[in-house]
Amino acid sequence: MSNTPFPSQLQTRVAPILTSLLGLGIGLSLLIGMPSCTTQDIDPVVTIGIDSLLTGRISESNKSAKLTARLNGKSKSDIKISLSITGTALRDQDFMISGNEIVIPAGELSGAVTITSKDDNLIEGDETIIINFGQVDKTTAVTPTTQTLIISDDDTDTDGDGLTDALDLCPQDPGTAANQGCPEGFGLLINEVLYDPSNIGLDGDANGDGVYLQAQDEFMEFYNITDQPKNIGGYTISDSVIASGLTTLRYTFPTGTQLQPRKALVLFGGGSPVGSFGGSAILTCSTTDGLSLGNSGEIIVIKDANGKTILTFNTDVLSDNPNESYTRSPDITGAFVQHTSVNPAKKFSAGTRLDGTSF
Repeated sequence: MSNTPFPSQLQTRVAPILTSLLGLGIGLSLLIGMPSCTTQDIDPVVTIGIDSLLTGRISESNKSAKLTARLNGKSKSDIKISLSITGTALRDQDFMISGNEIVIPAGELSGAVTITSKDDNLIEGDETIIINFGQVDKTTAVTPTTQTLIISDDDTDTDGDGLTDALDLCPQDPGTAANQGCPEGFGLLINEVLYDPSNIGLDGDANGDGVYLQAQDEFMEFYNITDQPKNIGGYTISDSVIASGLTTLRYTFPTGTQLQPRKALVLFGGGSPVGSFGGSAILTCSTTDGLSLGNSGEIIVIKDANGKTILTFNTDVLSDNPNESYTRSPDITGAFVQHTSVNPAKKFSAGTRLDGTSF
């Protein structure tokens, strides 16, 4: 049988105990005041941190960091933290941010915005983004009140001329912005020279006028390696005899002559050039002697309008009377070679690339 007392038996046992307690002066109020289980409200706190590959630092090369707000307990309504931004980095120029506030939705424990750096080619050094967090309400604390993110500059300038290596065509040589980082004159280069046209029929008719005349069919092809028009008005072409040092002026570019960005200009010794020449600019000498480019023993000298030598071409080291042009291979960046060694079908390509296509 069960040993559990029936209600009548419980009353019989408890009553004497209560009577004894009352007899000792222990009242019901004391019994009622004994400790019991209670709950205590926790003040809401928002903690904000930056999650990135390197704490507090990202590269400017389109990297991202997440700014995350975490709540210490779920809320029945949205928690919104406003953001104000200062620092040396400029919004929409150096970085983007996905929102002007962080929202922790009702019933959630966190919310976030993303900061993404924007790459450029400016040498700026490291830049800072300082994010200040607004007060949510009187009862919700935000800690910390600010966070700082550093954007690391990834641009280098080896030669110290103020142009990053990524945009500098001469990263080892200090230059000017107008020449895309190259020294004055380096923005202009010689791409092809025909100083010894073929005298077999019209094989040497480089200017396309239907007549072979060596003085007229000689040419020099210049190229502007920069992204800006280059004024070569007043530039001169002379030949200097190596043995004697005697220098003779052969041509002066007319005032205001412009060589367009990434385009070529061909200067013929004379004649009336016929053809498209790949759309390149065409000029001709007006003197009977033309350019008078010697086949050996001389150096062709190009000087700027101030008389400073900026380019030279030594025909003496290429003095094998080729009956064809010497051209860079590949165009623009390569060394000079005889034209037919890379394009057997052509002895020259005035105004075009080696394969006949336009620059």
